[in-house]
Amino acid sequence: MVWLFSKKSVFVTCALLVLFTGIAGAKPKVELPTTAVEAYNQGVYHFQLAQGQNDRGNARGQEDLLAHALTLFHHAEKLDPLMAEAFSNEGFALLTLKRYNPAILAFNKALALNPNHLNSLNGLATTQSLAGKSQEAIATLKTLTTLAPGEAQYWFNQGAIYQKLKRTQEAEDAYRQALKMDPSHQRSWFNLATLYENQHRFEDATDAYTHTKQLDVSSSIGLEALHRLEAIKKAQTTAPGPQT
Repeated sequence: MVWLFSKKSVFVTCALLVLFTGIAGAKPKVELPTTAVEAYNQGVYHFQLAQGQNDRGNARGQEDLLAHALTLFHHAEKLDPLMAEAFSNEGFALLTLKRYNPAILAFNKALALNPNHLNSLNGLATTQSLAGKSQEAIATLKTLTTLAPGEAQYWFNQGAIYQKLKRTQEAEDAYRQALKMDPSHQRSWFNLATLYENQHRFEDATDAYTHTKQLDVSSSIGLEALHRLEAIKKAQTTAPGPQT
């Protein structure tokens, strides 16, 4: 198992432009708002509700809420064609629906309005990777790490793509950079360990898995690290000794 983009890195928490106190309940309204900000905020609200439906395993409910969120984002864009946040969150909604090409288009529209929009760049890189456009994703992530060199998640994402492409030294360098920015970044420790294990660097792998486990042994990553440590120890114990 190699962790690629974490859920946190894909599904951003969408910021409201103004305090939203409207819709009570999950049932979408039929009428559309009269201002771009109101349409955007209602779209964000429905997008957040959709994420909640996904956590509950309600795929149909999620799709319905995302469809309404997209309608609201499109309406906001029509009312204010310069609202980069609306295009960005349209991209994230489309990404959630695995509609990769339209998502890339939406993120690029957001970036045409604000080239340094970090969430849009991260969403674009994630979508490019999932769509099999690895080289484009790497270029986008290099822009991200240039704009925000202190953000461990962006270095981790870059390392995950390099590891997927079997560019092991570049992957290791990216994970190390992520850990330099945030020594508690558990996914970077875990992926670094898998990188070492696949290279038969078992001592380094054991060290990285141990760091992963120590950060949070109760998490899914921590538990997987514990299992890998046990497997490495067992393999080394049962390995045949040198022939004499």
